[in-house]
Amino acid sequence: MMGSWMGSHFTNDDLVKESTLADDYHHSITFRGVREGQEVYEITLLPKEEAAVVWGKVIILARKNDLMPLHEIFYDENDKPVREMKLTDVKMMGGRLLPTTMTIVPYDKPGEFTEVTYLEISFDVELSDTFFSLRNLKRQEG
Repeated sequence: MMGSWMGSHFTNDDLVKESTLADDYHHSITFRGVREGQEVYEITLLPKEEAAVVWGKVIILARKNDLMPLHEIFYDENDKPVREMKLTDVKMMGGRLLPTTMTIVPYDKPGEFTEVTYLEISFDVELSDTFFSLRNLKRQEG
């Protein structure tokens, strides 16, 4: 899951969140106050000993009023920052308030980044049981 998604700076785990931050990390609020004109919380996450995670630490900056994540910094096991994810353009989409642009910036590749922007999104879409059948997955549209 930590492999590159389609050759980008995103990992497969970034997109499907196989590792669960709430379950795999201990959390502590390490800052409360104003940054960049907004009331925010800085939350530091340290992995639980039994968790199968790759990051040695994650720092999340979230808006105080709705806990919307704005920025995440990912550290390796030596406490060295490896990359950051910026979450911007917060909008109501699919009935939910969410950041519609995610930008990953790797620290070891200056000037590089990968950006994903949601133009449209739907949640709780009903799919038939056969949607992910082997037959449907093998079928190619012309």
